[in-house]
Amino acid sequence: MLHYFPMKVAISISGAQGKMGKAVSSLLEKSPLFLLASSILLSDVVIDFSSPSKLPSLLKECLQTQKPLVIGTTGYSVEEQKELEKASQKIPVFYAPNFSIGMALLMNALDLIKQQAPQDSLIHITETHHVHKKDTPSGSALLIANGLEQPVSHILSIRSNEAVGTHHIAFELLGETLSLQHEAHERSIFARGALEAALFLMHKPPGYYTMKDLMNA
Repeated sequence: MLHYFPMKVAISISGAQGKMGKAVSSLLEKSPLFLLASSILLSDVVIDFSSPSKLPSLLKECLQTQKPLVIGTTGYSVEEQKELEKASQKIPVFYAPNFSIGMALLMNALDLIKQQAPQDSLIHITETHHVHKKDTPSGSALLIANGLEQPVSHILSIRSNEAVGTHHIAFELLGETLSLQHEAHERSIFARGALEAALFLMHKPPGYYTMKDLMNA
């Protein structure tokens, strides 16, 4: 029996009218690899850039239709994160508060630094985003802080005009400072990363996937 696989991957966008939803839609229109699905049922993969309040209905529909889910929404509670992990036992779920390749590389660098940095180092994180961003600190700042696996002295959140996103990490050592910074210049980098995640998830079994999995693929 022959099976027909479409040339293009159909993407359904949850939160299509938001800033990131529009950025993903814009790339879909220009890409020969994707097309925009009119519903979750008709999609191959669902990409979500909506809000935490949409999670129950989104998970319910994705579970019912057995659709892989890529999530870029931030601001989830601990309980909502547990619901994502629970859903990943039945469908592939890819969660990333930041889809940029540069941020993924920065996280890899931090993995090395945290292994050798003195445990008494003072760590400061400064994150800057646009004035419309609702969650503070940002999901990316929390990702960095949690990944360090040691106390962060301070997270400073700045909301300025239409800033796309800058994250600065400073390690205060004895008599010196080590700094790393990632600055996003345009939202399209996150949209491209989300589409890369969608391709990655296409034929994956149920599980909870992150940018580390994508970078190691």
